[in-house]
Amino acid sequence: MADDASELPTTTDSTFIGVKSGTQFALALTVLALVLSANSIINDSWLIAESEIGVVTTESNSGLSEVTIEACVAQDCDTTT
Repeated sequence: MADDASELPTTTDSTFIGVKSGTQFALALTVLALVLSANSIINDSWLIAESEIGVVTTESNSGLSEVTIEACVAQDCDTTT
């Protein structure tokens, strides 16, 4: 009975799995891609730009499915989708 106990392999030698750095990098890029794609689906606008020159004001919203540009001169506004 004592001989059987000495023949059992240790868990550290038999369960060690070597993880390469390339695999970890690929996993990190995959997770980053999933987070960015989920973010783009949830948010309507990725890029919002506003500018004002004198009485002319412009605002543009760029999203996944549409781009909206609004230009205003004083109180007269024109929106393009």
